[in-house]
Amino acid sequence: PFGMPIVVGMLAAGSSPFQNIFWQWMNQTHNACVNYSNRNATAKTTETDMLLSYGAAVSAAMTISVAATKTVARFKGAPVISRFVPFMAVAAANIVNIGMMRRAELVQGISVYDPETKESIGSSIITARKALLETTISRVVLPIPILVGTPIIMLGIEKQIPSIKGSPRVGIALQAVIATSMFLFGLPISLALFEQEGQIDSSRLESELAEKVPPGTLLNYNKGL
Repeated sequence: PFGMPIVVGMLAAGSSPFQNIFWQWMNQTHNACVNYSNRNATAKTTETDMLLSYGAAVSAAMTISVAATKTVARFKGAPVISRFVPFMAVAAANIVNIGMMRRAELVQGISVYDPETKESIGSSIITARKALLETTISRVVLPIPILVGTPIIMLGIEKQIPSIKGSPRVGIALQAVIATSMFLFGLPISLALFEQEGQIDSSRLESELAEKVPPGTLLNYNKGL
């Protein structure tokens, strides 16, 4: 729910560099908190690492947003294309954000454990890479209905009812309703792409871990959200 005002702000920002920077900062700050809260806690993260990761993620989002806005402005259909700048920036920045905020998992690995006893056999960097890839795919898919679907629908409505363009309040309110509907549609789809508790064949693990269990054993791991 907290993310919806941010989404509406990004959609309404248009080609304004300042507004794009502000809303991308807000969005990636929100995402950084979500990524940190939903990480695999078996990998320890220091406050310094967290601050550095946050700075890198937010800087990437703002840089991408400004670069995309300036690039789009050169095209003839800039007013239309600019509506999709938020998705370009969010998709790219989400990848950086997840990678940076959960960097400790890629360095230390995450716990893999027996699905029945829940007993851990150790930490696996290979499994951490798999978990973060799955999370990243989900996070890139999530904003597609919101930041791509909403502008497409709005363009269709504005074509049928041109007077909406002259009423910013009505336009923002309509975008808010559509974006919320798209969020409710897209969230369960993105979360359903991969189970939070994933499985990996022991043969794909590091040799020192694979040797601890019989060949072909399926082990579980917590992907995070």
